[in-house]
Amino acid sequence: MAYYVFAAISGLSFLVQLLSVFVVFRKVESTENSRYRFFQAQFLVTWGYFFYVFYSREPKASLIYGIASILVVACLVLFFYCSSIIRRNKLSIVFSADSPEFHISRGPYAIVRHPFYTSYILTYSSLALVGMDILLAILCLGMFFTYYYAARFEEKKFLDSNLKSSYQKYQIQTGMFFPRLVKRQE
Repeated sequence: MAYYVFAAISGLSFLVQLLSVFVVFRKVESTENSRYRFFQAQFLVTWGYFFYVFYSREPKASLIYGIASILVVACLVLFFYCSSIIRRNKLSIVFSADSPEFHISRGPYAIVRHPFYTSYILTYSSLALVGMDILLAILCLGMFFTYYYAARFEEKKFLDSNLKSSYQKYQIQTGMFFPRLVKRQE
């Protein structure tokens, strides 16, 4: 049973991430660049290989699927919560070169600077957990580094904009992907 639940939830997560490009984020002309194209290819290869591994092997222990299902559901909840926060002021899609006009610091953004990426990273962690495949683990780790690079890319845009001062204060108070356990002093 847990196998089928995870299959459904992971499929939903794939569709949500795929469709978010068209529905959740604001696409700008500057996404026609090699970083964005690499990200698209990496996304498709990682998910494609995951589905290959998942459906070509015998199901594993139900506990693993149960834990992974809970993690993916939490990621979807975080994703949809973030989506509701940015509904009126859509964020640019990953690797856009546009200059930020605002930054959000409410909801999950009050806890971490990149909650969408947190959601994605935790989803990939669950894929690696379920797949138990070295190549899949490497692909998922590659996705983590891509999101880290994307977060740094976006933060540089903020630090090069007229939002620099407020964003620096925000960086001190919030973690990049995970909440700060200890608040830094300014």
